[in-house]
Amino acid sequence: MGVGQGLGARAKRGRGWGWGRITGQFLLRGVLLVAVQMVLVNRAWELSPSGWVVKWYFGVLFALGGGLLLTSPLAGLKPWVHSLLALAALLACAWLGPRPADWQHYLPVWKRFALVPGGDQNLWVSFPVLSWLAPLAFGLAFAGWLQADSGRAMRRALVLGVLFLAAFAGLRLADGFFNIRPARYRDWIDYLNVVKYPPSITFLLLTMGLNLLLLSLFQALARVRLPRILPVFGRAALFFYVVHLFLYMGMGHLVGRRGVSIDRMFVLWILGLALLYLPCLWYGRMRQRQPSGSLLRLL
Repeated sequence: MGVGQGLGARAKRGRGWGWGRITGQFLLRGVLLVAVQMVLVNRAWELSPSGWVVKWYFGVLFALGGGLLLTSPLAGLKPWVHSLLALAALLACAWLGPRPADWQHYLPVWKRFALVPGGDQNLWVSFPVLSWLAPLAFGLAFAGWLQADSGRAMRRALVLGVLFLAAFAGLRLADGFFNIRPARYRDWIDYLNVVKYPPSITFLLLTMGLNLLLLSLFQALARVRLPRILPVFGRAALFFYVVHLFLYMGMGHLVGRRGVSIDRMFVLWILGLALLYLPCLWYGRMRQRQPSGSLLRLL
């Protein structure tokens, strides 16, 4: 989202938009993302075959929308400023984040929304806003690098991907401050069992490192004539996210509460992607035809 925000801001500046108008559109999109979370996504979770008892749920779109509200005035800053903001947010959230006692005791609502996930059946926050500010700011920085020199940015992605994974390997062994949950090292999967709620430093280093390496790989394969499937879903990302919840919840009711084996799960996953391909292709093309300031372009 940070990359899209940064590239979108620069594209609008090229069309003569002022920063006030750009900021206003980002603020509107942040509000829309939170609204989609509360109105549509939460309804999908209520269809879960295993049951859903949370009255007010704040999930991933809440964090994305909230992050967009916070960073909307910052889209025009230099990449080095965004990089420093990402680093500061990463360290601050790790320092202020959950301690073992936080999982067992009452916390004020503001801290649930900001830093520590959890709650009760009336209100549950899975994605606190501030916890995801670091990757959002990093995305803004990467957008600036792409705008300046896309080839150099992709080479930087390769280098950073390797460095992030190396840092993950070292910090995971160090345990403590960087991990939230110490590793027991009983097997290799325990070594990779990093905390996502909220994202620990090791979680972000592992996932961002792999993502940057994949991005470099996709760039290297750009000259190969492969079926362009991934961009179809990428151009309709929000549409895909909302619809896929309803689709897979429906599949869950077909297979029952006990679920299926992992191999059959992969078959259902691929089937769902196949069913969603044409709707996403239609929505992406329809969205691209809308004027840059239209509401549908924000969704």
